[in-house]
Amino acid sequence: MQVDLQRCMKVAKHAAKEAGKIIKSLQHESKTTLSRKDDKSPVTAADKEAEQKIRSIIAKNFPLHGIIGEEFPPLRGRSNYTWIGDAIDGTWSYLNGEKTVATSLALCVKRHAAWNVLLSIIYNPFTNEMYTAGEGFQPKVNNKLLKTRAENKPGKTIVNFQITRSQQSDIAKLYELWRNKKIDKLISTGGSISYNFAKIAEGVQSSYILNAKNPLELWDSLAGMYLVKSVGGKVTTVAGKDFEQEKKSRTLIASKNNSQHQQILSLLAEINFGKEQ
Repeated sequence: MQVDLQRCMKVAKHAAKEAGKIIKSLQHESKTTLSRKDDKSPVTAADKEAEQKIRSIIAKNFPLHGIIGEEFPPLRGRSNYTWIGDAIDGTWSYLNGEKTVATSLALCVKRHAAWNVLLSIIYNPFTNEMYTAGEGFQPKVNNKLLKTRAENKPGKTIVNFQITRSQQSDIAKLYELWRNKKIDKLISTGGSISYNFAKIAEGVQSSYILNAKNPLELWDSLAGMYLVKSVGGKVTTVAGKDFEQEKKSRTLIASKNNSQHQQILSLLAEINFGKEQ
């Protein structure tokens, strides 16, 4: 059974915005509802309420579709379509009162044991930025087209890194590249993984280096990876191999275009990034 992707996009954007209302309204009391999951990661009442809102909207409009989210058990669908997302991506930043938080949502079908994304939505309720991409859709932020720059020259190297504190030696190596002027600007915005992907797709930074504490889950990266690739960007391992979500990796590199990606991979190889001395 074919799905109406135009309708799916409309519903997904509505679900993200409704979740965003909950996220904004509950931020001031998030610390009072904080608890820890088995993996020690934080969860708040807002995480659960926002995900419930998304699930209810999707279930009402697409009762045969499956749903996979971070806070509740998967809902097995009766069709080939599954929605995968995270209501609050960047919970620690949310708790700190920061605005680098996003809702990510992807409509997927599973083919040959791999998830194939049909639609991608990333929404920051605090900045009101809505990033969208999908089959038959041009990648946009709100109503503005995201430029595709698949083969641009490298240009300035502006690198955003999000690296677990146990890898302090890798962070030091990156700053050594910056001190030697091989990286023009080095920042660490933290927060939502999907929102950081969106900033690569938008061209705000040239590359994003992620080394997470725990293996990445489907809801962490599917929507963001798809958005980056939709503008001609690259997402790989440090070794330059295709990043395979199903292998539960903790490290990935994303860049706006191939030239910038090859440039950052070469620099990371130069400093033996990811390899203990």
